[in-house]
Amino acid sequence: MTAAPNSSPAASPIDPSAPLLLFDSGVGGLSVLRKVRLLLPEAPVIYVADNAGLPYGDKTEAQIAARVSGLLGRLTERLRPRLVCIACNTASTIALASVREVLEVPIVGTVPAIKPAAAMTRTGVIGLLGTEATIRQSYVDRLEAEFAADKRLLRHAAPELVAAAEARLRGDPVDPAVFARAAQSLRDSRSVRAGRCVHRWIRRHCAAHRAPDRRAIVAAQR
Repeated sequence: MTAAPNSSPAASPIDPSAPLLLFDSGVGGLSVLRKVRLLLPEAPVIYVADNAGLPYGDKTEAQIAARVSGLLGRLTERLRPRLVCIACNTASTIALASVREVLEVPIVGTVPAIKPAAAMTRTGVIGLLGTEATIRQSYVDRLEAEFAADKRLLRHAAPELVAAAEARLRGDPVDPAVFARAAQSLRDSRSVRAGRCVHRWIRRHCAAHRAPDRRAIVAAQR
C-alpha cells in the first residue's frame, strides 16, 4: 500500500529524463522495483539500499528519522530524481512526513497494506507481520482507525525475515524454520496478512506454511 505523493513546490520543471529513486534499508524494496519495471519499463530507476544502516527495525524512531532524512537529502541533491519512493514500511511510517517537509521533490511512501487487507478479510481479522519499529508506530494506529476500525488487527514482529532476505541475496543458506515461525505467529488468527514490503521469494516461502484459507498481501501489490 502506498502513501500518496506530496505536492512539491514548482521551483523548476521536472526533467523527463530524471530518474525515479527507490530507497530501502535492504532488499525488501525489490518487490516495489519489480512493479515499477512492469508499469514503467522505460523509466530510469536508481535503487539505493542502506546496507550500512540495516536493520532499521531495531533502531529508535529518532535514529531512523535522522538517518533517512540525511541520506535522502544527499541523494536527491546528487541524483536530482523526479520522484522518490521510500520502499520501506519502517522508514515510511517514521520519516515520511519529516522528509516531505524538507525535500522539494514528490515523495511516495510504502506503508502496511491494512486498507486492502480490511477489504479482503472474511473473518474480520488482519495479521500484520513487520519489524518491531513498524508495528508500534502511530502511523499504523491511524491506518487501523481509518480503514479497519471494525476489524481485529494482530501485530507481530518478524525481524528474522529481514535477515533471511539479505542472506538469500548473498547466496547464503536460509533456515526454513524462519518462515515456519513467521507463519505460525499468526496461524491461529485465521487472518489476512498485511505484510511489509518483503522480497517475493520470502512471500513464496511464507505462503507454503500458511493455512489454505488465508491470503497474504504486501505493500507492492496495492
